[in-house]
Amino acid sequence: MTVARPDLRATRPGFRSGQHWSTYSEIKVKAYGLPKDVTTLEVDDIFSQEGSIYRIDLINNTDGSGRGIAFLVFSPPPRRDFWRSGLYQARIPSRSLDAELRVQLSDLADPTFYKGLHSGTEYPETMTLSAESLDFGILHDEQTMKPMYHTQATARIPVTVRQSLRFRDIEVSFPVKFGSVHGCGKEDSKGLKYENKNGTEVSKGLNREWMYRFCISHALPMTVFEINPPGMNANAVALVIWVGYPPEFSRKYEDRLSHRSGSSSWCTRDAWYRTVDILYNPEIAKALPARLNNTTSLINIGRWTTYKLVFDLGKNNAAVYKQFLDALRDFNIPVKHCPDFSFMEENIPSVFDHIDQLASSPKEFKSFADELLDNSICHLHFEVRYQLEVCISEGCLNQYNLSREFVEKLNKLEVERATEILASVAIRKKRVFNPMSIFEDMRVRKPRRKIPEYAFYAHTATVTPTTIYFGTPSMEISNRVIRRFAEHANRFLRVRFTDEKPKGNIYGTDRDTMNEVFTRVKRTLMNGIVIGDRHYEFLAFGNSQFRENGAYFFCPLPHLSTAKIRKWMGNFEDIKIVAKHAARLGQCFSTTRAIHGARVTIRELDDVTSKNGKFNFTDGVGIISKFLAQVAASEIGISTPSGEPPSAMQFRLGGCKGVLVVWPLASKRELYIRKSQHKFDADHEGLEVIRWSQFSAAHLNRQLITILTTLGVPKEVFLDKLDKQLFELSEAMEYPQIAVRMLQREIDPNQMTLEIAEMVNNNFQMVREPFMMSLLRLWRAYSTKFLKEKAKLAIEEGAILLGCVDETGKLKGHQDRLQRKVEHEHDLDSLPQIFLQLSTGIKGDGQLKIVEGVVVLARNPSLHPGDIRIVKAVDVPELRHLKDVVVLPKTGDRDLAGMCSGGDLDGDDFLVIWEKDLIPREWNHEPMDYTPPAPLTVRHDITVDDLTSFFVQYMKNDSLGTIAMAHLATADDSPLGAKDPRCIELAGLHSMAVDYAKSGHPAQMQAKLKPRRWPHFMENRTLKYHSKTALGKLYDRVELVDFVPSYDSPFDKRILEAYTLYDATLKEAASIKEEYDAAVRRIMAQHDIATDFEVWSTLVLHHTKEKKDFKFHEEIGQLSITLKDTYRDRCYTHVGGREYEKIAPFVAAMYTVAYRQMTEALRDPQRRGRLDDPEMIKQMPMMSFPWIFSAILGEIATGRRKGRSEVYGLPAKLQQFQSKKQPPRESIGEIKEEDVLQTPYGLTHRGDTLKLFSSSDTGNTSQAKNAIGLSEISENDPSRQGEEHSSPRSHSQPPPELQSHLPSIEEDPAKSLTSNSNAEHVDGSDDGSEEGADGGEVVLAAPTKASLLEKLADINDIDE
Repeated sequence: MTVARPDLRATRPGFRSGQHWSTYSEIKVKAYGLPKDVTTLEVDDIFSQEGSIYRIDLINNTDGSGRGIAFLVFSPPPRRDFWRSGLYQARIPSRSLDAELRVQLSDLADPTFYKGLHSGTEYPETMTLSAESLDFGILHDEQTMKPMYHTQATARIPVTVRQSLRFRDIEVSFPVKFGSVHGCGKEDSKGLKYENKNGTEVSKGLNREWMYRFCISHALPMTVFEINPPGMNANAVALVIWVGYPPEFSRKYEDRLSHRSGSSSWCTRDAWYRTVDILYNPEIAKALPARLNNTTSLINIGRWTTYKLVFDLGKNNAAVYKQFLDALRDFNIPVKHCPDFSFMEENIPSVFDHIDQLASSPKEFKSFADELLDNSICHLHFEVRYQLEVCISEGCLNQYNLSREFVEKLNKLEVERATEILASVAIRKKRVFNPMSIFEDMRVRKPRRKIPEYAFYAHTATVTPTTIYFGTPSMEISNRVIRRFAEHANRFLRVRFTDEKPKGNIYGTDRDTMNEVFTRVKRTLMNGIVIGDRHYEFLAFGNSQFRENGAYFFCPLPHLSTAKIRKWMGNFEDIKIVAKHAARLGQCFSTTRAIHGARVTIRELDDVTSKNGKFNFTDGVGIISKFLAQVAASEIGISTPSGEPPSAMQFRLGGCKGVLVVWPLASKRELYIRKSQHKFDADHEGLEVIRWSQFSAAHLNRQLITILTTLGVPKEVFLDKLDKQLFELSEAMEYPQIAVRMLQREIDPNQMTLEIAEMVNNNFQMVREPFMMSLLRLWRAYSTKFLKEKAKLAIEEGAILLGCVDETGKLKGHQDRLQRKVEHEHDLDSLPQIFLQLSTGIKGDGQLKIVEGVVVLARNPSLHPGDIRIVKAVDVPELRHLKDVVVLPKTGDRDLAGMCSGGDLDGDDFLVIWEKDLIPREWNHEPMDYTPPAPLTVRHDITVDDLTSFFVQYMKNDSLGTIAMAHLATADDSPLGAKDPRCIELAGLHSMAVDYAKSGHPAQMQAKLKPRRWPHFMENRTLKYHSKTALGKLYDRVELVDFVPSYDSPFDKRILEAYTLYDATLKEAASIKEEYDAAVRRIMAQHDIATDFEVWSTLVLHHTKEKKDFKFHEEIGQLSITLKDTYRDRCYTHVGGREYEKIAPFVAAMYTVAYRQMTEALRDPQRRGRLDDPEMIKQMPMMSFPWIFSAILGEIATGRRKGRSEVYGLPAKLQQFQSKKQPPRESIGEIKEEDVLQTPYGLTHRGDTLKLFSSSDTGNTSQAKNAIGLSEISENDPSRQGEEHSSPRSHSQPPPELQSHLPSIEEDPAKSLTSNSNAEHVDGSDDGSEEGADGGEVVLAAPTKASLLEKLADINDIDE
């Protein structure tokens, strides 16, 4: 089903001959002969006497220099036709200069009209009304408003209401008079000085009159009530506008003060500065923490979101008033005529008057004991208080609707029951006008169950410019800090700073119109957040949090302060770079899974650099033994197609980070850490895993397509691939074979498409099972959405993989001297080499493919033509133990990772493509130099003020998205594509913006680099043109598809009739489903996800936009896995085991419960007729619960076991131990040992500080350390006792005879590797490489000194 997209284009009727210029809403005048360096302020000074100037644009040359030409837009038109003679005598006061200018009237644009979405009626672009007064208040019930503040038009400032169909909003401007008459306290006898941004004093004292405005976007939830206010004249009419979220508020500055030096444009909008509060005395806000209960504002603009506007139709054009309301209706804004609407005059208390000490005089200090005895205050348990503030902040309950009776009844309930009642209210996200009904109507779910040890319930806050929102605690993956202080987990608060809902992120700006917003962020960071009796303080921010404007806060205890937690996190005293200091703190907040009880020997490795020392080939990559990798994989539950542990893992260990790669020569308990991986000294808290290597399907995006077309790939190639993908997506809805092929080929990062493919293989599509068909529809809608919005083209012969390094030195790297042969002759032998061995993506078959031939290597984002590298994939037998990673060389003049958009190997993903039609004609354009600028340092110890200031400065100056969009538009509009000089400059700025978080240097984009116009596929932008490039054509060919779940399809009788189910079993299955559904709804509410299908599959169509799509997809994958693990364990516990005979009948019961609930829902005829209505979809029962056991449902349905183990829900490697009656965690004996690290400096126990690369270590420069096992061995090494060998351990200082040798060791693959006899060469070519001798695995003892010397004698020179 395709989306009915409204026609939002303006229609322009023909020119009305004879229409006078003065009748237009605006006119444009062109002025010539101005000084080349004229400013917008000077142009304003010259022409402001002629009328109201709306906009000024200076015309510049391509290099940014001025041309002495300006365009002026007058709205309304000027008082006289000063352009009639063509000449204009001008006086430029700032230069004391008289000049004769040439002026002319530009072409008059006919009035713009917009067609209504329903009636087809044409409406003018702007409709304006004058109001008599404006009231701010709250909607007390469905038809009653409680006004809280009243203002009316003054002689200087009117109340104006303007609806713009161009901007799709309602703008209300109004005056505010400040004075003691408002009851805001006595005027400060000292008075206050209000200064403008230039420091000029504009008024003294507190009594003043300022002009404000707010803009209500049509996208906001909104209802308009039309009423005839009682007690007023017959011409009076009122509009009451209820808005679901606060609109944007701004304050008007003088026009002259809003012109910016160096800017080539100015608009009256530039004189409006965002405001976050309307206070009688702004000074008091400086020390106030953020809290939901705002008692200091004159107008609580964040909570009073119901507005009453009174109009006198005798002073307004009645036709314009009617047109105003008709346009609202025609653009989907509900307008209701309500003759019974009323207004409350009496004062009503807030719920905070009943539960907060703030109700008493601030001078009356009361101890906690006094407060407990104070009958006027009703004390709520913190979890109940927190959940109550969740409901109030989300608008589900209003603080003025909640009586003392409500609070007392809530307080009498058990904490868990009260919390769950309130959580149920919050999850529904609907306003409850009768709060007492929640105790009767709400079906309370069972309290939260125990969750996995690697997860926790996160308390969250979203701080916007005008208010604060709290989130119902939901399950998230923990981090090192949360695990260490797990007993205080609910004292942590994850905070994010955003713009008003639903706008999302606060974007960086080079203007100062957002200064108050950034000041609010800074004050919140410094003053904290208050919830009840808890005062949360800023703690630190994770690295990914930081880029998304988030941080962690903590409520201190007498024995545990935020300073103590930061001190525990690591030793950062020597780091004098604020950006780096913040990044090192953030390292501790990475979302990780801890590996418990593994004894580890850490050995140090030097990095391998280029001869000039400028480039690091091994930046961020170390080594892990296969045994330790298996321990980690078993504990986490990682399953790979081959059954082996993943070849690489992104990790944290103390102050170390990066990637660890499995290497055969590392003995049982060894980790090898490079100096580039050690960032700071920190307490050892065990090995932590962030993610691991796995196959993910390759996709192109707009940036990559731009670069590839620039390098010579014809646009027809992309269009052909799009047509094929769209055709197959359509056919896949009907033909299972096509669906399976696509799902197994286009594997998402969470690998859910593989699970869906297995469901299709079990014939669930054939029988049109409703959950199966819903998932397929969702998958199609998801795929087309990203094709339309991001040109996410699937590539069959490609992959996205974690990068690592070739420790053997066999792969040839990039050589500068061979670059000409690569560029001009396409000489394959001169190309850099990579190794690429892939699993086919189908779990369990163990099939592998070794790719050989010409390959495209790239990273996201790619903006420079040199970011895409052409390399040669070769087969190296010594590397065949590495799967689903891209192995890069450690030889040559420059590292390949760094040439790909400035990447490294500490966790970067690389795109590899070997489809021949995507190999560009131009090979290896000169790469960009990604060397970052020297970071900014300070001389003093870094403080919290330094960290928070950097946080705010980053928000203000973050221009990464702006630069990327400018690059995309410029490249699309230029015949040179991404080689346009402006694009090259933008690519450099983009790199600088990426490094800003580490260097502290912001990227400043000059006006000359801003696009003059935008391609049509970059939606919601002005000055568009219809792009004819590949991206424009791709956009035009894709039609969005609605996702409508297949609720009315028949459930699968193969499962419904498989077992005779007892009522007790069905009842328990329904009980657990109720818990599961509640957990899913928490996730949906937190991230604004529409259906449980999206949570289960991780294919989310829309979310809160608090995170970028890629990061969100990764996080929702973790949440979904944790959710499924939690409730699978719950079911296993109930049936008493994981055996098929025990769990299968219960899974059938789970499916039957879902069937019965859906059948009952579909009996309602109103539901059956609205199954495609988004509101009705929210009310339908959830179906995903039984599908947490999708494999078992498949086996019940097909009646075949497929050779699976009897034990379900365990990692493959653990099933063999479970079959021997051993507990899962004891399947590898070493897991239960104490975490002890053996380092070159001694033993480090859990909780001790892990120190590496000590300055006293004289062996750090040893090249021999780069070879695995090149150290002298000692027999008494405690870390190697009990292993398969008894060779002596290495000293930290290698023997002198080894120090001069290079790191490469040629090992016999038959001894050092598991031979991959089933590996398939993709192109079938044979380059003479030897295969492994056999298919068995050989475990080597650590090499002795003599054997190492023998091998060293055979090492070839690294450059050969």
